[in-house]
Formats: sequence, structure tokens, C-alpha cells
Amino acid sequence: MLNTNPYPVRSVPPADAPDSAKDYQWRLWAAREIQQRLLLALYMLDGLTSHMSGEPTSVRHTANQMHVPSNEAVFEASTANEWTAQMRSAATSQSTSTSFRLILLHLFNTGGPGEAAWLDTTLSAFSYKIYESNSLDASLSSADRLETLLRWHALCLDTRLASSLLCRNLSAKYDIRQHIWRDTHGLHANANMDLATWPTTPAARLALLHATAIQEIIEQLPHDRAHAIHMPGSLFAASTVYSVFDLGSESTVKIPSTVTWQDAFVDDRPNANDSVYSHSPPVCRLPSMQVAESDTARYIRGDRLQGAGVTSRNLLYELSSMQKLFGCLTAQWGAAVDMEAVVDKWIERCR
Repeated sequence: MLNTNPYPVRSVPPADAPDSAKDYQWRLWAAREIQQRLLLALYMLDGLTSHMSGEPTSVRHTANQMHVPSNEAVFEASTANEWTAQMRSAATSQSTSTSFRLILLHLFNTGGPGEAAWLDTTLSAFSYKIYESNSLDASLSSADRLETLLRWHALCLDTRLASSLLCRNLSAKYDIRQHIWRDTHGLHANANMDLATWPTTPAARLALLHATAIQEIIEQLPHDRAHAIHMPGSLFAASTVYSVFDLGSESTVKIPSTVTWQDAFVDDRPNANDSVYSHSPPVCRLPSMQVAESDTARYIRGDRLQGAGVTSRNLLYELSSMQKLFGCLTAQWGAAVDMEAVVDKWIERCR
């Protein structure tokens, strides 16, 4: 199945071809497309299962030569003629030969030839996309865009510090049993983590911004999107960060009302005083003669925010709201049952 070649664009029948020829090619394409999407779903499921088990994925992302699915306009075509017209569009022809491996190579090949062309490629909502591309792609529906951003924020949160590590340490500290993350190496390897100090680091503040974004996205998503594969894990990661802050005596935090994500990832030298667990993120520092820093950059650095562009969050209240969201997910995801139980125990310790 993995060796299946993508459908050749040259096989798309011309507009004046007989309906029988169009219908045959449409069905042939649909069979391959469904097969590719099934393989991608299994690939994603393998990644989630491995992640929850503390193991690497069975296939490295840089070795994943599966081709990305066609865009939604092609996949949702209801007639052979509509499919033929969509397949002949320039955007569709671009994406049919794009593999996930090539996308990753482009992502880490800054400024190389062809980078701009790839960013203009129309990709399916079923494919993972970077933040800017997802935000500017007019072909995506609002729900598809939110789902993709949900995954983006969850990935960024875990680059600050693995949420699995936070959960295991937090649960061990308060003697709470959890069956969500498997501790393959024993908790003694993480015993030196200072949960009281971590919320004071730039990495933690950036993780908190991602956690609030995750909560806001999930609250905006329609109820029929509760089956999204990354929904439970993303919500639990956000709940974990909230709990660490709340149990670390920061039950109410002041954060920027609007986050400028570009300012959260500008290169800078890490703070030598941060612990090994803080993974201090890049902080924007601008010369005094340039425009003023954004509230986002100032917050991550640790400045006290004031003014109209600041909002206050009661983390215990937000955790209670998240607990209700887990209740809605339990019908779709068995893992949400265990997650809800752990969050409930954390809330008890916060009160």
C-alpha cells in the first residue's frame, strides 16, 4: 500500500471526453485517494500511540514519502465533470506530486530556491500546515483552520517542555495515579524538576500562551468536530500547564489580550539562570530606536503588563471549564475519561 504511486495528472480526461471515460478515471482516482488518506490516518494514529507510550514513531517523518492528499475541492467533487475541472486547475497539479518528506525538507531549507512556490501550494486540510500558511489559506473552512492551529499550538507547547513530563511530575508530587502517560524510564529520571520554579521561566510563560490559545480554539470549534484526533491530547496538555501554574501559587495571571506569535519566536540568547527544564524560548529584544516591543515579547521576558491590551485569567476557573469539555469528549474518546479524572484531582489540590 505504501508503494502506491499518486494518480498521474496526465490521465485526467479532457473536457470533451465521453462521460464513461470520465466516470472511470474519477473512480480510479477516488480509490487511490481514499487509500492514501487511510494510510495517513494510520500514520497519525501510530504517532499519537507512540507519543503517549513515550516511544518514537515507527517511521521517521523525514522518511515519510507518502504524498499529501488532494485539496478538499477535488475530494468533495460530486460529479465526474466537476472532478475533471478541479483536477485540471493549476493548484491541484502542484500538490499532487508533493510528499511529506519534501515538505519537511522545504521547511528546514530557509531561503532556498522554490520555497516561496511551495508556500503558495494548495494543500488539503488533512495535511499538516505551518502557522502562516494555515492562517492565510482562503480555501480552508473556519473549522479546518482552527483544527490545524490546535495541533500547531499543542506542538509548540511541547517544545517548551514535554507536557508528559509535567504531568508525571505533577501527579507524583501530589500522589495522584494517572494512566495517561507511560513512564518507560522511571520517574527518578525527572526527580530534580522544580515545579514551583518552572512557572517563573520564559519557557513556561510561552507554554501558558499556547495553552490559552488551545482552550480558546476548542471552545470555538463546532460540536461535530469533537472527534478531531488531536483534541483530547491538546486539551490535556493545556490543562497540565494551567495546573502547574495554579499549584505554583499563580492562580490568576495577566497575559496579552492578543498574542503576536511572530514576536514569540524571534531568536535571542537564552537566560543562563534558567534551569535545564525551562528551555528558554527566543525573546524579542528590539533596539531603543526601533518600534516599541509588543506585549507578547514583554510578557515572555517577564515584564509586568498593564493597560488595555492585557487580560486577566483565573486559572482555577478555566480548569473547571476544561473539565466540562472533557466530559463532552468522553463519548468519542476513551482516553478522555482518564484525562478528566486526573484534571479533577488537580482541581481538588488547587482549591
